[in-house]
Amino acid sequence: MTDWQPDALPGWQARAFDLGADEDGPLVATLVRRAPTDRTDAADPTEAAGPTGSDGVGPGASRPAVLYVHGYNDYFFQTHLAAAFEAQGYTFYALDLRRCGRSIRPWTTPHYCTDLREYAEDLTLAARFLRDELGHDRLVVNAHSTGGLTASLWAHSVRGMDLLDALVLNSPWFDLNAHWFDRVVSTRVLDALGPLDPHRVIGGGPSAYSRSLHVSNGGEWEYDLALKPPGGYPPRAGWMRAVRRGHARLSRGLDIQVPVLVCSAARSGPNREDNPDLRCSDTVLDVRQIAYRAPLLGPDVTYEPIEGAVHDLALSARPARETYLGLVLGWLDARSREWRAPARTASMERTTTRRSDMPDLQTLTWRHLEAAQQAPNGRSAERVVHDGELRQTVIALASGRELGEHNAPHAATIQVLHGLVRLTSSSGDDDVVLPTGGLHQITHERHGVVAEEDSVFLLTTVTGIDEPAEEREARSS
Repeated sequence: MTDWQPDALPGWQARAFDLGADEDGPLVATLVRRAPTDRTDAADPTEAAGPTGSDGVGPGASRPAVLYVHGYNDYFFQTHLAAAFEAQGYTFYALDLRRCGRSIRPWTTPHYCTDLREYAEDLTLAARFLRDELGHDRLVVNAHSTGGLTASLWAHSVRGMDLLDALVLNSPWFDLNAHWFDRVVSTRVLDALGPLDPHRVIGGGPSAYSRSLHVSNGGEWEYDLALKPPGGYPPRAGWMRAVRRGHARLSRGLDIQVPVLVCSAARSGPNREDNPDLRCSDTVLDVRQIAYRAPLLGPDVTYEPIEGAVHDLALSARPARETYLGLVLGWLDARSREWRAPARTASMERTTTRRSDMPDLQTLTWRHLEAAQQAPNGRSAERVVHDGELRQTVIALASGRELGEHNAPHAATIQVLHGLVRLTSSSGDDDVVLPTGGLHQITHERHGVVAEEDSVFLLTTVTGIDEPAEEREARSS
């Protein structure tokens, strides 16, 4: 580990963490902070009281820290983001992961990895440094795009370790933005090609979105084009396979035990120069996929779309950018009130927030619903409509009644309204107990469900992940 050194960003410092070496040479991750003399917050993390308007951190306690994690073909340069957090009483840091941004070395392949779990070492090292060495007793991770997927997998892996207090995701990459057939076929190809020829370039090229951001093309932002080139670093088979494996892990559901805020643009569009909405929509990801998979992160997830935003919400035009930053800071302020609690003992009892205006929700009908209606001494299933928008099916189960196995033609979400429900997968995965208040998405092909006690749980289908519209229409025709 090196000492703090002046960074290329004026008024900022960087510190490299030694991560050993791979077959190409030494690896580092680089932590960045505003130089103490140039900060808008206090130089010492113990000098201030905490988030503005929050009584979550009392006078004399350590300032909460924010750790920003970039996406693919990216690095930290968003000093306005730091200023927004600092104005609310946070001390801001950013981490350029191994082989990315400031951590690129002449012998490294930029942004390359064969397993997203490699980055867990970088994130854990940075988190422990902020807590143990710099004295921050609260840590919020704010991650963008590929960094959002990586940070989510990491947050799941460190649950129970008291490293993380909240996770804020900016347009996280939760699925491949492609037709369902291409998603399936490309994943199979990557599974075969990735281990054999991991460095093979499989795509890339100019991005209208990337070009539109930089001041040289009429954008608002100035950054180092060597670290964030308009054409991007070429994606390679080994890296894309790692991302798809990360997507697959997410699809099975994570158990992040801290509050999670997921934000995305309100709509998506083509990544082309002739797109009239290039500067006010996400032209990199399908925002519907973000909305659909957000509940898979854990028991306490809030999803919010931002009108007029681009892929990197923090780089959107001013109105959308200010909406995003205000929403994040307001959410953190509200959640920081819980930081007075001794630990995350109540995390499994928190209620997941999910917007009722999410598109393409349909009533679920599974064979086991019919079985529940016909079962002797069982309670009848009943259909209800909430708010005239979100069509849902509510089932009341007798204590200990086994519903048996069913085939799920597409993904579904279960919200337990009372009691506990155990989800058992015939694929051999461990049983999962779904707690009261949690919103859980199930995507295995077959499941058996057993009610532990008198339970009422809510089932909602979510189209667009495992059953695209084209396939659904073909099945129903």
